[in-house]
Amino acid sequence: MIMDGAVNDAIGKGLHAEGISLDAWDSLTTADGAINDIKEIFQRGRRKTRTEEIAFPYRNGILHGMDLGYDNKVVAAKSWCFLFIARDWIAAKKSEPVRRKAFDEETLTPTFREIVNTMAKTEKLKQAVASWSAREISEEYIKELNRSLSADADTPEHTVLQFLEFWKKRNYGGMAELFWSRVTTDRKGYTREVRLQFNHINIVSYSIQRIADEAAAITEVFVNLNESTDECLYTKLRMIYEDKDGDATARCIPGGTWRIVWVKTNEPLS
Repeated sequence: MIMDGAVNDAIGKGLHAEGISLDAWDSLTTADGAINDIKEIFQRGRRKTRTEEIAFPYRNGILHGMDLGYDNKVVAAKSWCFLFIARDWIAAKKSEPVRRKAFDEETLTPTFREIVNTMAKTEKLKQAVASWSAREISEEYIKELNRSLSADADTPEHTVLQFLEFWKKRNYGGMAELFWSRVTTDRKGYTREVRLQFNHINIVSYSIQRIADEAAAITEVFVNLNESTDECLYTKLRMIYEDKDGDATARCIPGGTWRIVWVKTNEPLS
């Protein structure tokens, strides 16, 4: 009865109704006709009253009082098993449109122009990485950053200073926006995560101590928090330069954005 009702809720017909189709795209429940084979056992005709113990849950024989020896663990286990199979089939049937769409998008054959554009992008990235060299960052530059608390918008330190100011103001939504898009797909959920990670630290002041360009798309920024207090914290931020798709790209390629990969506190400066 539960199986009939659940399937009826899903597709408008009971599991054992005439003419029902149990096809479900890309589902193990329908592989090699498995669910139909089991259903045929359940529906097998039972036209004679039997008192001996049975080993299969013959639906018609049990419901119509023809199989009286159904009250055993084997029949119960097989009935429960088919109930779970029916549940999996319903889930597969309901998710079919979404799964088909995702499959079509993943297997979509790119056009010739798209292939050419991808190759050009890859070659441009290779050239940019090959020609990259770390910046020479002077002590005077660091001092100026800490005096003005501002930097050019296309630099990793600009994002770091934004992040620190948001942190000081306990603006966890603003902080979450500055993390790498690959880890912030659920923006609302990630804001909660940022709050849990950072709300125990009360920032009074901050200053950048060192900037290290590690690669064409990676920079690490070392920061002192609350330096003039007894609660001074050493902090390191790993930055990544991402393109509009969230992929790492060379910093000299226009259109990218500096984002935060992770933040570690209480690390001694090296």
